[in-house]
Amino acid sequence: MAPKKNITQSPIALNLKAGFGLIELMVSIGIMVLVMSSIMVKQNAFDGAAVLRNQTYEIALTIREMQLSAVSSIATSSADGSSGNYRNTYGLRFDQVDLPNHYEIWQDENNNHVYDSGVDSLVGKQGSIDPRFMVKSIKRLDTDPDLLIDDINISFKRPNFDAIFRRDNGDPISEGVEIVIALKRDDNVSYTIEITQAGQINITQ
Repeated sequence: MAPKKNITQSPIALNLKAGFGLIELMVSIGIMVLVMSSIMVKQNAFDGAAVLRNQTYEIALTIREMQLSAVSSIATSSADGSSGNYRNTYGLRFDQVDLPNHYEIWQDENNNHVYDSGVDSLVGKQGSIDPRFMVKSIKRLDTDPDLLIDDINISFKRPNFDAIFRRDNGDPISEGVEIVIALKRDDNVSYTIEITQAGQINITQ
């Protein structure tokens, strides 16, 4: 009977069976963390842009609702049964400085096309903008396109669909305005609502 051979494995063979070492494991975990972090950042940016788009369309829809409310308003009857005054002017006010996360929806009681607190009545709740977003800028379309303004009143009056634009101080604006809604953490991600004098409402990115 032949004697049994004592077979020993070389250090190289043992190392091959040992699997990952501590350094390799740490490097692998680090790479996975970097990849997952990159994916999460891109996903959050995509989600933020998608919600911002919805917020912008919601504001544009509110503007359209005020336009339709003004055009379809009904005259109130006076005491003698004749047709009374049309309470038919509705508007929205934006203030980029004092109300970056809100806008006011109002009915014009004194027909000056400017929201006057204590005189004009608010329609429903104050318009709210998600805290992640803000009114980045307001731009008038009738002068230098780089000229920004702090506030704007946009109103509509029966029987026309045309929009009327006034600053808080009563100064009129022709042509129209652009209102830019942006992410607070990255204001380069934004959508623009353009309202023209003819009452057209457009959204661009």
